Formats: sequence, structure tokens, C-alpha cells
Amino acid sequence: MVKLTTDLIWKCPHFFNALKKRELDLRGKIRYHRYLSDNEIVKLDNFPYLKRLGTLLINNNRVTRINPNIGEFLPSLHTLVLTNNRLVNLVKIDPLSSLPKLQFLSLLDNNITKRPNYRLYVIHKLKSLRVLDFKKVKAKKLLTCQTYTDKEGIRQQQLLAFIPKHHKHYILPSKSS
Repeated sequence: MVKLTTDLIWKCPHFFNALKKRELDLRGKIRYHRYLSDNEIVKLDNFPYLKRLGTLLINNNRVTRINPNIGEFLPSLHTLVLTNNRLVNLVKIDPLSSLPKLQFLSLLDNNITKRPNYRLYVIHKLKSLRVLDFKKVKAKKLLTCQTYTDKEGIRQQQLLAFIPKHHKHYILPSKSS
């Protein structure tokens, strides 16, 4: 699999779209399709410093982890689509809070969306978020989120994320004198 490097970015054809935003054409450079969709990406990591990157489409991959310092490399990222990946635990999206300008996020078709209080957790962690899963974040939801966090619901949810599903207990023989 090809790594996204600064050399690759400089060599790719680029142009300005109708909104006067710069776009890169990564067709043929990164396996399968343009953007980073429909690949086998497992971790959001190894990004070069991309000061002007605003939108990142990484749907239909196998993303399970996100680099905790992703915000250092993508400071202008405002739209992130992680639809149909393998995010399972709510705490796995905590690194997204390092993206200061993130306003639009989609996590549809991930197991994380089936967790209780998923929307409240994400809204609490990502303060600048305006749209989550293609639904607007409303002021009423923000108030509900604040009430939820006041009752320590976030802390309890994080504790649940670390409880293993299966426990094995071993009884060791005691030492006889």
C-alpha cells in the first residue's frame, strides 16, 4: 500500500474547484479509488503536515484507531467522513478532539453508533462540531449533552469501554510449608 507523503502530494495533479478550494487528484496514486475511500486503511496515521487540507473522505475502510496527534498534521480539517469503518469504542474517537476546526463528521455504519449515548459523547468531545452523521447538532442537544456530562455519564461510559467481555479466573495452588 502506498503511503501518503509530501512527495506524492506535490506530484499529484491539483486544481481549484467551483468553490475555489484546492483539490488533489489521487487516482492511480493511492490504491483503488481517489480520495482515501475503498481501501484497507486500518489506522489514521502517518499524515504529513497538510496545512490547507479541509476535507478528508475515508469511508469504506477498516479504520479502528486514530493517531492521538492527528490535529498537529491536519490543522485546517473541517470535514471528516469515516462512514463504514470498524470503530467500536467511544474512546477511540477521542483523538478527533485535537482537530480544532472539525465541524462536519460522519461515523455512520460503525459499531460505535450503536453505543448508548453515542451522539451525546461525540458532541461533548468535539465542541466545534456542527453536523454529526449528516444531522445538524441543535442547541437543545447541546443542553442535553451538558446535563449528561454533569451527571458523570461520560466517565461511566469510558469505564464501560475498558471492561473485557470474557474473564478468566485461575486458582493458583497455595504453597505448602
